[in-house]
Amino acid sequence: MTARVLFIGDIHLGRRPGHLPEALQTCKWSPADLGPVAAWLAAVKHAIDEQVDAVVLAGDVVDCVEDRFEAAQQLERGLTALAEAAIPCFSVIGNHDVEALPRTADLIKGFDLLGRGGSWQRRRVTTRDGGYFDLVGWSFTKSIESNNPLADLRSELLEPGEHPCVGVLHCDMGARKSKYAPVPRAAFDSGVAAKVDAWFLGHVHKPSDLCVSRPVGYLGALTGLDPGEPGVHGPWLATLHGRAAVEVEQVPLAPLRWERITISVEGIEIDSRQQAEDELYRLLTEANAQAVSAVSAHINWVRAIGLRVTITGRSNNPGAWHQAIETLQASSQRRPAREIDECFCFVEKLMDEVRPAHDLELLAKGTDPVALLAQRILDIEGGSERGQRLLHEASIRFKKLTNQGQWTDLDYEEREPLDYRSLLLRAGYSSLEQLLGQAEQPSGASPT
Repeated sequence: MTARVLFIGDIHLGRRPGHLPEALQTCKWSPADLGPVAAWLAAVKHAIDEQVDAVVLAGDVVDCVEDRFEAAQQLERGLTALAEAAIPCFSVIGNHDVEALPRTADLIKGFDLLGRGGSWQRRRVTTRDGGYFDLVGWSFTKSIESNNPLADLRSELLEPGEHPCVGVLHCDMGARKSKYAPVPRAAFDSGVAAKVDAWFLGHVHKPSDLCVSRPVGYLGALTGLDPGEPGVHGPWLATLHGRAAVEVEQVPLAPLRWERITISVEGIEIDSRQQAEDELYRLLTEANAQAVSAVSAHINWVRAIGLRVTITGRSNNPGAWHQAIETLQASSQRRPAREIDECFCFVEKLMDEVRPAHDLELLAKGTDPVALLAQRILDIEGGSERGQRLLHEASIRFKKLTNQGQWTDLDYEEREPLDYRSLLLRAGYSSLEQLLGQAEQPSGASPT
């Protein structure tokens, strides 16, 4: 017996991809071609092309209850195609779609919600070669679930034998306390859960490494919903050969891919902001082409690539680079965006880590303000214990500040910096430049 099952993580039907540039209007693809609906229909097509035995969804299929009618249409479109190909579809309910998914399922025939009502359930699925495997799952009944659902999995639900058994669950793995079904990682390897040959999880959008002998981990979001979800996304094709014999392969069919790259400007001599802008545009244009080339094997699936670029390196004129980066970041129209081999590639954001060409080790020798600041910068760059402590203290202060009412209308990413290290280093180097500039002024001169 061999079973082939396509497992799909968080889809979030109803969501729209954000951070897309205006230049997308000149391309053949629209935002709808890059979002969860397009990813879902691509996954359905792949399931049919591969003639899998079943499709399994790991919750958060619908983003919220307000999206249920639109989601029902697109979900039904895919489910109808699967039914015509004799491919059953199963799903558990996640914390996002506690209201939406049951209502959606009630509108669609042939859509089996597993564990509905908060109790573990088992389904026996017949394969095309006449064998079968068991699928076990549990669903959310309310958007906040503080208990570990795995504690309620009973041995009588699992039948002994040579046929495979796989589990699907929407949970917060590795957490002892959480609002979203906390399950300690070790719980999957002990008790009744250990008798299950593989566990495919929803909730966290970053996929785990599931290409191991006994897969236990997150499928990840079906497609990256924003720049905070970079890298490869798509469903996972699991081949079940029998008990404890599971092979898993990710199918990178997400139509929109977010990537984070680093470009160094070290060694590029410039005299003005205009020169820096020209060089920066050239480097970013090259990065676009390289990004498309890197996904050439998946070009039939990947329709757009959004790059978040960190500009690094020590420069003889860091101020010119800072101005150039700020100018290009201020307007998406200034940043290169182009269609290459029908794949639209654009620069979503620029991160400035250009540093002055100072000898920090030399500056750090002493006890004056310049030396003390240079020491702190070295601590942060080197990741020393003191540097880690500085980053931790900075995160606490930022959270206190950004939780104040005047900032709550901003996007989460704008209120809560993801990279405190870059933020502190930028501030540190800026302060260092000011201190060095003051030290170079003649006695009695006023700082400009």
